[in-house]
Amino acid sequence: MNTFLIIIYLALIILIVFMIKKNISNRKRARKKYSHILADLYYKLKLKSVEDIVLKEDFVVKKVYFKSIRPGKYVTEHIESLANEILNYLDIKNNIDIVVLYDDNDRYSSTKEKVAYYRSNKRTRDIHIIVKKDYTCTDVVAILCHEISHLYMELMDIKYKDLKQNEEATDVTAILLGFGKIMIKGYVECSREESTGFNTSIIHKSKIGYISSRDCKIVYRLTKRIKEFELLKRQEKILLDETKKKTKEKIELSKQLYDNFIIVSQNRPATFVQQEDMLKMQDLYNKIENGYFSVQIRQFEMKVSKELSQEDLEEINKKIDLFCYEITMYNSFFSKH
Repeated sequence: MNTFLIIIYLALIILIVFMIKKNISNRKRARKKYSHILADLYYKLKLKSVEDIVLKEDFVVKKVYFKSIRPGKYVTEHIESLANEILNYLDIKNNIDIVVLYDDNDRYSSTKEKVAYYRSNKRTRDIHIIVKKDYTCTDVVAILCHEISHLYMELMDIKYKDLKQNEEATDVTAILLGFGKIMIKGYVECSREESTGFNTSIIHKSKIGYISSRDCKIVYRLTKRIKEFELLKRQEKILLDETKKKTKEKIELSKQLYDNFIIVSQNRPATFVQQEDMLKMQDLYNKIENGYFSVQIRQFEMKVSKELSQEDLEEINKKIDLFCYEITMYNSFFSKH
């Protein structure tokens, strides 16, 4: 008996390990898949100069909609208003007709395959949403976000030939646009158990959307990485611009110091100068005549006019500081005489 229990125990452990490995493998594949889709979408948005969209705060549904859009109580005007708020969030000014239809059946028994659809032609654009009698506000807003993302993609001229790929990309776009938390909640699969008698039952399942809630979480995390990367890149650019500005100011200061130094150096000392100081002075005049100082200033100006890294600019700053210090020391030397 003990041997049998041990075998069962080991079999369970092997099964659990297998399931864990399978789950990890599936997540890796999903991350790879959605990383490619996100990269492609974001690249296309950058081409349209609308990549700032990813830096917006997530869209938040107002509490009033959760009260007025719920099973047994649907206010059409509120669904239309919610759609308009999503459109305003995306700064879409185009006239879009929002058509709200109602299904007397719930999500498990409805015969209508589509929950919503977006239509467009040269003159009009409209979104039809079919609200089933057990839909919550979370369901409705997730559907609206998907359909409005179709519209956004059309405005950005983004489309994939394969229908399934285009629908999945639309869900990914919705998350990229700031509806991630909404899609995660709205795309959770629902289930209902129906008793068939004789201690048996049937599990009915239903979900909206083209990707799973789990995949939405993966895309949401990937989107956050894009956002963090963009913010870091922009902060680095701000720092770089500030450093470049300070470097240019230092170059101007070095030029002023040098101009003043040239004026001072033209006044030859009238008093007796010791041999050691005379040699220093002679060396200094040779440097002036050979363009030692003016060449350095031109080099600073040429370098700072190019695309430089933060490290390169900091190195130039150190050289300018040394240059200014050298000029100041020579000024002090002349002032002594």
